[in-house]
Amino acid sequence: MPEPLPPEVPSSPRDGEAEEIRSSEPTTSAADPQDAPVTKTRIRSRAQRTAAPEKAPMSRVSRSRTTSSALPLAESTPSDLLRAELDEARSNAQALSESIGVITRSRTIEGILQSTLEVVRQAFGWLYGSYWKLDQDRRLLVFSQESGSVDEEFRQTSRTATFREGIGLNGRAWQRRDLVFVPDLAELTDCVRAPLARRAGVRSGLAFPIVVKGEVVGTLDFFTDQALQMSQERLDVLRTISRTMSDKIENLGRQLEQTRVTRMIENTNVNIIYVDTDLRVRFMNPAAER
Repeated sequence: MPEPLPPEVPSSPRDGEAEEIRSSEPTTSAADPQDAPVTKTRIRSRAQRTAAPEKAPMSRVSRSRTTSSALPLAESTPSDLLRAELDEARSNAQALSESIGVITRSRTIEGILQSTLEVVRQAFGWLYGSYWKLDQDRRLLVFSQESGSVDEEFRQTSRTATFREGIGLNGRAWQRRDLVFVPDLAELTDCVRAPLARRAGVRSGLAFPIVVKGEVVGTLDFFTDQALQMSQERLDVLRTISRTMSDKIENLGRQLEQTRVTRMIENTNVNIIYVDTDLRVRFMNPAAER
């Protein structure tokens, strides 16, 4: 007897071929119920047979903000950003309030400068601040006062350094008559203190001018070991402090000049008498009284 043939195994459709799917439920034509069952077919391509990959959920990325915090923004959560903003707002308010207070209460220019250096540096947690006075004869910025410390080498270099207009951090603030912020001190290739500061771990710095009667009379600078991204709010606070200092120093200078003239008149041996239009004596110096 001939051997029975093996059962036929249906082959899988090839790429691009249609796939026939037979229904288990036969249907009849409405026009002739005697017709044989008709097989329903559905044609679909291989692309349709292939299940679509499951989409990965969209991740939410918080918007980065330009803040004065040293917190890495790429790793910050919304709560971290909110906390950094609140901390910055408190520091800004403290620095502005305390600076205006010490400026208003100070009776000397040296007192204004030293108090403001210390208040700003401590409020923002910066390492070092210094004041550079303009030498009118040499047209150079020379070291005058400081607050805080970086290291001894930096301190000694600061005490002997000078800056021309447009050179270094302080020279740029002098030239622009505005605040200059450098987030990376490696950018300062013309500043004698920049290499020393970087070796000591200092990363960012800023300077702003003191302007009296339209002329720059000095600059203040500050340095920190944090890589700062200065916000506009903090820049505005520092500019306000700069203008407040400038106004008070100008007023004190005017008062000191008046005091100097008054003392000169009082101590001279020349008789000086001031009368008004009605010839009433309004002032008489000690020499005239004698």
